This record gives sequence, structure tokens and C-alpha cells, in this order.
Amino acid sequence: MKYAFICLLFAGGLLWQCQQHLVKSAASTAHNPALQGDTILIDLAAALRRCAAPVLVNISTDHYFRQAKQYEAVPLTEILQKNGILQLDTADYIVDFYCSDGYAPQMTLAKVLRQTAYVAVRDVTAPRGKNWPDAVAGAFAPYYLVWENMPYADETFMWPYGLTRLLIYPKKYRHAIQPLETAAFKAQFEVFNTYCLKCHAINGIGGTMGPELNYPRNITEYWTDENLRAFIKAPQSFRHNCKMPALAALSSADLDAVLGYLHTMKGYKKQ
Repeated sequence: MKYAFICLLFAGGLLWQCQQHLVKSAASTAHNPALQGDTILIDLAAALRRCAAPVLVNISTDHYFRQAKQYEAVPLTEILQKNGILQLDTADYIVDFYCSDGYAPQMTLAKVLRQTAYVAVRDVTAPRGKNWPDAVAGAFAPYYLVWENMPYADETFMWPYGLTRLLIYPKKYRHAIQPLETAAFKAQFEVFNTYCLKCHAINGIGGTMGPELNYPRNITEYWTDENLRAFIKAPQSFRHNCKMPALAALSSADLDAVLGYLHTMKGYKKQ
């Protein structure tokens, strides 16, 4: 699902000062506070100009269109290789995918490389002279990340459209959103990361489609757990025209993990 978690009062996604400097210089909309010398920002438009011509790829189960699709696309590994990413320690790096609408899912580099991904530049069903069908052109341009042979049921591989940039950085910079190393907290974080962080920020890190959930006030400080559970299951029952879809498929254990993560993060707010 492209939109996730909580549609509340104000848009979040606060930026850190050191991030603002580099993002401004790179004309980026990425939202990550830890931009250092070992962080790599890839502008896809520039990167694709250095790649071979797109190839025709067949996607058996497109997560957005819910059917088989054909695209003109460039292998993601080619883009990463030309930017020196494949020489990094894949176990130690994170990839953020930044989209024009504020959607910003994250995956480990090791997981990204586990399956075959492409940056789609054109849908072959688009009208002549266009890259995307008119019905989705505004959202899908410029690029769409697609995965080969990925089942619908796997929500952990992201399918971001309107994709503009990639940010690759060491895991150590995730401390602001993953401050603990316990097995229980890691499990909670993985659920939150899969369903929530791509649209909502924690301490300024994450998507900006929905509001910041921890800073300056954690959402559990002004919403009850009961209402949060109900909202996640049926957002439209709380807010008219709420963009967030109902996440009815989340299990009770998943909801426990999301709430557990949020409650823990109250003690780890951005300073």
C-alpha cells in the first residue's frame, strides 16, 4: 500500500540542520539527519543518463496494478554499481527511496539486493509519446521501482512510484529511530518500518505524507491506545477524506508491535 498509518492534524517530517545543508546543495527532498561523508545521495535522473538504454521487463505481479505488467526499465543493480554502492558492506547499509509526494520507504541494502529490482521509466501501455498512462501519470512520474517475481503477500519489499532519489547510508545513522538493540524492540521496529515509517516520520526521519509521530510530542501522549488501534483499522471512521487506507489486515500482534514501538520512542525524542 502506498499510504500508511495515521492521518492526523499537521504534516510532519522535520529536518535536522546538518541534513538541510547537504540536501539544499544537492537539491534533494530527502529527510534524514545523518548526512556525512559516507552517505551517498543518488539523483535518479542524472544516474540514468549514465546507464545503458532501458530494457523491456515483464513483472508478473505488479503490486499497484494487481496484474502482470511490462515496463521499459533499468536494473537497479546497474544504477548502484555505477555509484559504487555494490562495493559497500551490504549488511551495514540502508537504502531510503524518496518520492515526489513525500513517500519514503526504507530497506536494508542487503534486502534490496536479495531480489531483482528495476527502475521503470515507461509503462508500455502508455500513449505514444508518454511514459505513463494518463490515469497515473501525475503520481508515477518520473520513475517507479518494480520487483521481478514478487508475490502480492510480501509487504516488506517496497514499490515506490514518483521515485526521484536514493539515499544510501550506514545503519549507525538509524540510531534516532532505532535506539535499542534488544530483540523485542527490533521486532517492533521492523513492523513499524514496514507499515508506518514510509509515510510518517520519527524524530524527523521517514516519510512526510503523514505527520511526525514522536517530536515534539509522541502520538501516544495525546491519543489513547484504544483509539489508535481503531484508527489504524478504519481511518475513515475518524476522518472524512482521510488518505490513509484501512489497514484491516494488521494482526493484533502487529498492532501491539506498532504501539510498543511508539511508547518506547517517547523516551528517545529528537534533542
